[in-house]
Amino acid sequence: MRWLHRGTGANSGTVTYANGSVKNLSTSVYGEGCHWISIGDVTGDGRQEIHYGSGALKPDGTTLYRTGLGHGDAMHLSDFIPSRPGLELFMVHEEKSSNGNYGSDLRDAATGSILMRKTAGADTGRGIMAHFNPEADDAYWQHSADNNLYDTSGNVIASDVTHGGGAGLSFRVFWNGDLADDFYGKNILEYWNADNNAFWRLQINGGNYVYGNYNNSSKQNPCVSGDLLGDWREEIVTWDQSGSDYRLVINATSHETDYLVPHLMDDYAYRAQLISQNDCYNQPPHLSCDLIHEYTRQLTIPAGGWTAFYAPYPVSVPAGVTAYSVTGVNATTHTLKLTALAAGATIPANAAVVINGTAGQTVAFRPSTKSAANVLRTYLRGDLVTQKLTSNSTSVVFYQLQPHPNNANALIFRRVNNDTMQDAATPWLQVTTSASIPAIDHYWLSASQIPTAITETADEAIPVPSYSVDGRAISEDQPHKGIVVRQGRKILKR
Repeated sequence: MRWLHRGTGANSGTVTYANGSVKNLSTSVYGEGCHWISIGDVTGDGRQEIHYGSGALKPDGTTLYRTGLGHGDAMHLSDFIPSRPGLELFMVHEEKSSNGNYGSDLRDAATGSILMRKTAGADTGRGIMAHFNPEADDAYWQHSADNNLYDTSGNVIASDVTHGGGAGLSFRVFWNGDLADDFYGKNILEYWNADNNAFWRLQINGGNYVYGNYNNSSKQNPCVSGDLLGDWREEIVTWDQSGSDYRLVINATSHETDYLVPHLMDDYAYRAQLISQNDCYNQPPHLSCDLIHEYTRQLTIPAGGWTAFYAPYPVSVPAGVTAYSVTGVNATTHTLKLTALAAGATIPANAAVVINGTAGQTVAFRPSTKSAANVLRTYLRGDLVTQKLTSNSTSVVFYQLQPHPNNANALIFRRVNNDTMQDAATPWLQVTTSASIPAIDHYWLSASQIPTAITETADEAIPVPSYSVDGRAISEDQPHKGIVVRQGRKILKR
């Protein structure tokens, strides 16, 4: 034992250390506990605090804070408001306290400061907060006092939200391959359908229900849930009985994903919460960061106002810029045609688009699950250049970005007759060609975003299409060693 925190009342207590020394406390977490503890570093000092219901303890056993809201059941610790510094803690309350009736609260996990409070008229025994909507900035939550779905400010997002199969309000899980939390209650799974703004049922193992038996009576919790296999999607472990034999059942997702995410157990808060999942009533583990926020890509518009964007997973077109997809090639006029995409449209995975905005402007491309726009995966081979250049080889040609003569909503790259860039007034596309790759039918715009982790090594030839890290297409017969990008993944070619 390192220390023992002993509360003799709300306003007093002691911490007894292993060497026998005793520290008197002006406040303790006496009476603030719930049916779980949650672990995470909320002060940023590299050490983890213990969150004990409506109070929290420092690593030395002294009191970090107490809210006075008293005993409760469910508790969730994560980065529920990514735009706000630090972590937040959400909790539901099973008793009437001196500071308010039952219900739920959301607080600053480092100070206990109440950010949102929703009272209720009776025991509120169930509640869940998670980033269910992949298109929303912050998390959503529900509690058992009503059927509303709320945001982190307490605003009603949807009313009369009930989940199939008599689901409870206890768990979240990464299951369907996007970066948002999926809803998990008892033996059903649901995801937030961003096109319909509602929870939709997920199939599991070809059926409607998670396989196996559950625990804790009406709560019907699994034995454990979490990223046990290391592919970042989470598994749900239940139990089964055959005669006198008992066995564990691992329910694992079969959904594919566009995202490369490190093993969730590398997040110390997640690891500690998964390990403590079987203390008292089961509660799901949460990351100490928000994946949607972490995988949002920032892009600064360069001088000239034009650039290109590529991501190995679907992203939405941000407001304030215009994105164009390449829609065709006119071999006669050596022209590329671009079609504007609506703000908010989803760019599918592994599709490059041309971006126009204000020089110096920083825009964010968020991961998206909405239906993708009709973006053809036609690429431009080459680089946008804004400095004065003159071609010094017959294999280098230049294209100038111009308004389409017959379509106000389209732009074109038009080949310059003498293949020479005269000035830097507008962006130009410099294209390297060869006899086998003529300028009129092979266009690929360099990627501004590429994957960040090598996922495998290979000794054999990499199938086409594959690309170098600077966005150049690699053919099967080209010798190439080093890092190769293939279907949004980095491969080390030896």
